[in-house]
Amino acid sequence: MFQHVPIHQLALGRGRRDAPALTDLTAGTTVTYGQLSELAANVAHVLARTPLPDRPVLAVQLPNSVEFASVILGISQAGATTSLIGPLLRDHEAQHLAELAGANAEVGIIRMAQARALLQGKAPEGWPPLSSAARVNNAATDRGDTLAFIPFSSGTTGLQKAVGLPAASVSANMAQFATAIAKSGVGEHTPTMSPLPFSHIYGLTALLLTPLMLGHHIVTMQRFEPALFSRAHRDHDVKLTFIAPPLARVLTEAPPEDFAALELIISGADRLDPAVARTVEQRLGASVIQGYGMTETSPVTFVGVRGETPPDSVGFPLPGTRFRLGAHGELSVAGPQLMRGYLRHAPIGEWFDTGDLARVGEHGELYLIGRAKDTIKYKGYQVAPAELEAVLTQHEAIADAAVTEFDLNGTEVPRAFVVRTPGAALDEADVIDFVAARVAPYKKVRVVDFVDEIPRSAAGKILRTTLRDLPRASTFPGPPQCPGAE
Repeated sequence: MFQHVPIHQLALGRGRRDAPALTDLTAGTTVTYGQLSELAANVAHVLARTPLPDRPVLAVQLPNSVEFASVILGISQAGATTSLIGPLLRDHEAQHLAELAGANAEVGIIRMAQARALLQGKAPEGWPPLSSAARVNNAATDRGDTLAFIPFSSGTTGLQKAVGLPAASVSANMAQFATAIAKSGVGEHTPTMSPLPFSHIYGLTALLLTPLMLGHHIVTMQRFEPALFSRAHRDHDVKLTFIAPPLARVLTEAPPEDFAALELIISGADRLDPAVARTVEQRLGASVIQGYGMTETSPVTFVGVRGETPPDSVGFPLPGTRFRLGAHGELSVAGPQLMRGYLRHAPIGEWFDTGDLARVGEHGELYLIGRAKDTIKYKGYQVAPAELEAVLTQHEAIADAAVTEFDLNGTEVPRAFVVRTPGAALDEADVIDFVAARVAPYKKVRVVDFVDEIPRSAAGKILRTTLRDLPRASTFPGPPQCPGAE
């Protein structure tokens, strides 16, 4: 169904050479498709003459930038593999992930200084001297079975794993996603805001590679700044914006006049509160839809359709994607975008068990209920934290909430972590009574702690393991985390 085309060719094939490809608001730079193609070729030229093993793995730790796009496209052109490392990780954390991915140790991790040298067609300082003869480039003849990227599973519920994504899986997902969002009116050459980290697979495939494939003008930033985010929508007439749920709350207070051109907002990475989605739609006049996927699926498997999908649904399966539900709603998916497997583990089969619980609506749309591994088992009943979180955030005095399990005298019960809205007078009994009036008795919240913020990953996922470790009546320190922080 999807004929493999090398990722760099797919990404750079439709944009007009003189049309803007990517604007880095932080650096104040813009490159055209022609310039981006030349920069990627410079990177590939250096890699071809660097004494490296066949199909090397190169660790890249860069923020959203022209450098990031050029380096990963150049690595693709050279027939090598990119290991994606978050830009805010400390040196020892980055080194651990590079080793986990089997990255080449001789050239080390590609950071900004190394990237700038590569973009100039030069070997970075400390690299081996360039050879006069180029290595054989397998990119042109690659059938797509070579690993294109090695991202890492979220690590929010356990140890991180290196995920092997073949080039064919990623290129298929680019084509699938482009076809799916066309149903919502997204065409070619669209000004697009991509503020989430490209170092995460959602950011890489959905926010960078697919928009490039469609010839979009991508507007991004190295670190999230709300004022810059709003102003850029006005300055660049942005029509399509990608977000994670924490950004939706930013949009509920954004100046509508900055978003006059905005038509569609696509949210991913975690469940979006439908009430927040409706508030954003009413305030900005743009439609909000959700998508769903996992690192292991390149990542997109479902996405909503503008005007057809309720705000609490993640939409319909992408073309070529199949799914099935187990006896208790356990979601499994199959399709061309699946990973080969975790590194140093056996390849997966035809189906991938997502670990999520879901149900199907009357029109075939999918609704997520929660994570199977996060499910709270209260006296034999199963309680989904996401369901309770949706109830909690309906309260006008609750700005944000998360739910985990808690051992109360030997019984596993739901424990709510609640962020009050500024100036709100709300106590534990108020929260317990509010939820109890809206759910079955076995789903009631039994324990409440008030916190300053809900800790989330860079992709916007709730860090439940962090919350589980907090003692009763604890306050999670620090400022709210914005997309782009890790």
